[in-house]
Formats: sequence, structure tokens, C-alpha cells
Amino acid sequence: MNEQGNIPLGGVLRVAYFLALAILLIVFITTVVTDIYTEPSGEGAYSSLTTVSGTVLDQLIASSEDQQGYDRNLGAIFSLLGGGIMAFGIAGLSRAENGLRGGIFVGGFIVHVVGLINAAEGTSDWLLSVWSFVGLVILIWAARFLENGTSWGPNTLARLRNRAAT
Repeated sequence: MNEQGNIPLGGVLRVAYFLALAILLIVFITTVVTDIYTEPSGEGAYSSLTTVSGTVLDQLIASSEDQQGYDRNLGAIFSLLGGGIMAFGIAGLSRAENGLRGGIFVGGFIVHVVGLINAAEGTSDWLLSVWSFVGLVILIWAARFLENGTSWGPNTLARLRNRAAT
């Protein structure tokens, strides 16, 4: 500690911490969602190759539509999860946990962007606009908590009970 009471490179440690947290949060969310919501398999797409050639084309078109539906749904899941994580990162914790708030927010933001990218691959532009708007609304709503976060903590429930009792 120096004369001013500051820890040398304390800010660097916080930045490294929230970046590491964000990266691990992104990896965790994307792997869990893609493990639970599996991609449609393309097996059997050429199973009737010896029959009418139109059947193969119909199966290829159907598998392409399945893939687009999967991408659209995956984009929606990631966008909603990312938006919720962003909101929690900004508004869910107090100012004392700024490193944690920053990591959660950045991780949620990147998960939301991954959702936008997946949605863009599987849908029209209007749905991409909707998911972008949802993210924007979340950010605008959470702006009032940006500086100080919330006052939630270990004594919050007791404080609420005391307030309700009086």
C-alpha cells in the first residue's frame, strides 16, 4: 500500500478479474444452452437418393428450414439470457461489487450479441431489430443503477420486514 492508501495495480487486477469473469460466463452460457438445445441433425437427408430426385431436394430444403429455425430460436434464447444477465450485472448488485458487476455486464452483453448474430443467420431483419431493441431497452432501464447499483445486501430482507412492520 502506498501513502494514499491505494494498492498498486489494484485497478489492473479489477479489469483482469471482470474480463476473466466475462469470458467464463460467455463460455458457460453458450455451452450450456447449446448442450440443452441441440442442433437438428442432418442424418437421413440423402436416405432416398435412389428414388425421385425431387425428394432429395425437398429433404435438403426441409433441413435448411430446420437449421434456420434452430438459429432463430438459439438467437432468441441467447438474446434473452444476455439481456437478463446485463440487467443483473448493472442493477442486481451494489457499488461495492463493481468488478463483479462489470464482468457480469460484459459477459451478458457479449451473450446478447451472440444471440443477435445467431438470429441474423436464421431469420429476417425485423426479428434482429426486435432483439436489438430489447437490449437497448434493458440498457436504458439499467442506466439509473449504473453509478451505485442497488442496495441489496445481507440485511435487505430484515430492512424490508422492519419497514413493513412500522
